[in-house]
Amino acid sequence: MIRSLRGSVTPTAIIFTMVSMLLTVGFLRYSVSNKAMQDRRIAREKALLMAETGLNYLAMPALPKITQDTVIVSDFHDEVYPYLPEMEHEMGTFDSVGCGTYLDENLQTVYYGYARGIVTLPNPYGDPIKIRRTVVAEMAGEAFSDFMYFTETEEPGGGPYTGDGAIVTFGANDVLEGRVHTNGTMTISDYGCPQFTGDELSDVGAHQGIDLAGCDSNAIFSGEWDDSARYRQYPPTFSVDLVKNSANYIFTAEDLLGRRNKKDSLIMTEIEFHFNGFTASQWPYVIPPLGADGPEPITYTWDTDTTIFLIDNRKIGFDESFDNLWGYFRVDTIIATLEDSEGNPVRDELDQYDPGDTLFVSSTSPDSAKVWLGVIQTIQEQPSRFIFTVQFYSQQFPAGSHGFSAGEEVLFHYLAPSVGGVRQKFANYHNHPDDGSVCQSAGFHHFDFDPPPLSNLPAWVLPPTTFPVVGPKIIYIKGGQVQVKGIVDGQYTIVTDDPTWYRRHDRSDRWDRCYNNIWLTDDIVYQDSNPITGAVTPLSPNRLGLISGGNIIIANTAPNGWKNRQEGQDIKINAALMALEESFVCHYWQNTLTGFHAPNEPLPALSLADGRGPYKDIHGFPPIPTLTGASDLRGIVHLWGSIIQLRRGYMKRNSPGPYSAFPGVGYDKDYHFDYNLWIYPPPKFPITTDIDGGVILTMRSYNAIH
Repeated sequence: MIRSLRGSVTPTAIIFTMVSMLLTVGFLRYSVSNKAMQDRRIAREKALLMAETGLNYLAMPALPKITQDTVIVSDFHDEVYPYLPEMEHEMGTFDSVGCGTYLDENLQTVYYGYARGIVTLPNPYGDPIKIRRTVVAEMAGEAFSDFMYFTETEEPGGGPYTGDGAIVTFGANDVLEGRVHTNGTMTISDYGCPQFTGDELSDVGAHQGIDLAGCDSNAIFSGEWDDSARYRQYPPTFSVDLVKNSANYIFTAEDLLGRRNKKDSLIMTEIEFHFNGFTASQWPYVIPPLGADGPEPITYTWDTDTTIFLIDNRKIGFDESFDNLWGYFRVDTIIATLEDSEGNPVRDELDQYDPGDTLFVSSTSPDSAKVWLGVIQTIQEQPSRFIFTVQFYSQQFPAGSHGFSAGEEVLFHYLAPSVGGVRQKFANYHNHPDDGSVCQSAGFHHFDFDPPPLSNLPAWVLPPTTFPVVGPKIIYIKGGQVQVKGIVDGQYTIVTDDPTWYRRHDRSDRWDRCYNNIWLTDDIVYQDSNPITGAVTPLSPNRLGLISGGNIIIANTAPNGWKNRQEGQDIKINAALMALEESFVCHYWQNTLTGFHAPNEPLPALSLADGRGPYKDIHGFPPIPTLTGASDLRGIVHLWGSIIQLRRGYMKRNSPGPYSAFPGVGYDKDYHFDYNLWIYPPPKFPITTDIDGGVILTMRSYNAIH
């Protein structure tokens, strides 16, 4: 029995030995595998760090310098950089570094950079393998619409008598929420402290310091404030050019300038927003003073023939005879020969006419009242005559005249386009001397030139035309001013140009310039905003950006409270407003103040007003102006959006100051930031750049994609 037990020990020992060896081998295999997995995890983290190094060293510094929507890619395959020579051995390397831009669904530029990190490690058999990781960062340019209030300088601007070197202060009646910034010095009033609100969203900065006067910073700032804030270049030239280059609709307003033998006319554009789109219209206008207009009148002899080739030379005739009931109502063609009644050549005079011009034929007799007017549709020049197709406009023939008589002398005239307003003197339209000097961005500006009647369609450059719209759109008014109003349903940006130069109507040897302002002629609100207060709806998809090459001006109109609120009051505005050349300003130099409504005709440079406010919307003769004493208060500006301007525009003028009237002229302010603009700005709205021209970027997303 004992011998038997001894014999069983050996197999048992062998079994335990084998199990122990298997466990050891398994443990060793586990240890090797675990080390390999651990090395791989470490290598992946190193590769990620190397990718981030490549992104930060090469891509991110290049991103702010990209100034157009193009991709810039640089591949650096397996290079060891001289400033990081140790990385090949200690960490790894990076390659495929690149950066670029693209447009997102809201027409905003997204800046992206990417890089790939590489780490080499041996596999369990000693062979090298490479671990690769790629990172991608997307950034957005800081949009100017992120600011509730932004100025290049706190000097006043936008209209006459802003004061040489004057500074506008923030006082007790100023409540601004959100981000506030000036590249100049922010000055707090000595007579009351403002409030900069928005809790943790409040951010107040001034590049050249903040003069707190006697105010406690803890009392007026509810969030961050910085008296040496980062400078933002203004105006943002390159990003405004990108807006124009991306325009979906271009309305040209320069077509009536520089025409041979024709005087210059400017073109007014109106954009009225409505559900699912907008309506655009354009018409010509002339800034006074007016001189003799158009080609010289031509004296012809009347020909009663109505067939084109039967009209004799030195004569003029219609294609229809006079009707005792309808007169020349049915006339649609005028035949004018190339010599006047004296045999003088008149081709050059006839060649000055264009489609859309209004012309009239009248008797030369001072005792006659025979007149016929029409609008040119088309012009055909033949070897011996001009043939004008026309649209009848009006006529006047005394009873029993039977129209123009055979052989009667008649005049062929050009009728100058009508201009709005009562007064047409130099001093009513310019507050600079009549010595060859020109209008300034802070001076008189004009919008109130009435469009022609719809019955006279050829007189329009663009009759009211509706454009249905889907998706974000940019509207570019090239070389002209624009009037804006309506209900915005969608995402839009409107942009205008730098000043337009034109030859003066009264003196073609002198030039002046018209600033391409944006005029707010009535409420401009989003379709889902509060209809009473204008307050925007949180998370509203609607956006409007207004980018003016001059000023953005609240026009002196009935809906906006003209004549001391006689026919309306207040204005509601939903938009991000950017005045590149001057200011967001009230149209205070056109007013009905008893003592300050008229220009200074002997010294226009000292004019406080254009004199046209009291005559607005007056019918009958003689015109009786409306004056409202010391008050031309028009209500309240209810703004939900942002204000960006070169200089700070006045919303109210009163005593003390050059407009020494109380309570004065203009509006009180009810300003609110539209926080929806932080979600995304209006289409292609300009972004900020620093003093070196680099885009100021904020992180949008960061991903390690593998």
